[in-house]
Amino acid sequence: ALESEKLDGVCGTDVTRNVVNCDIHNGLSGWTITEILLAIEWWPHKDDDKRYFRIRVTIGPLTTASVSVRLGAQLPTDEVLNLGRGRVQTIGRWHWMILGAKGYPAK
Repeated sequence: ALESEKLDGVCGTDVTRNVVNCDIHNGLSGWTITEILLAIEWWPHKDDDKRYFRIRVTIGPLTTASVSVRLGAQLPTDEVLNLGRGRVQTIGRWHWMILGAKGYPAK
């Protein structure tokens, strides 16, 4: 497979921080994706601060689909550091990753 052929995307929360909304891009030119396994974790870490979500999707080759995940928990707010002189840095206190996917060859 080419280095550029991969599943990728961007995720963010809604205002309640109970839902994660993602735009997932299927960069695999020969595959239609039917399921993704998403991991979401937050810190400071405790044992149950990582959740796995199996999401049924249909994402054709080289297209993007939006998915929403109800967490059943509330993500912590991001930490904003004051660096002085009007500069701030935001540190996300959660992150996500695609751990796996299922699909079938595109016709």
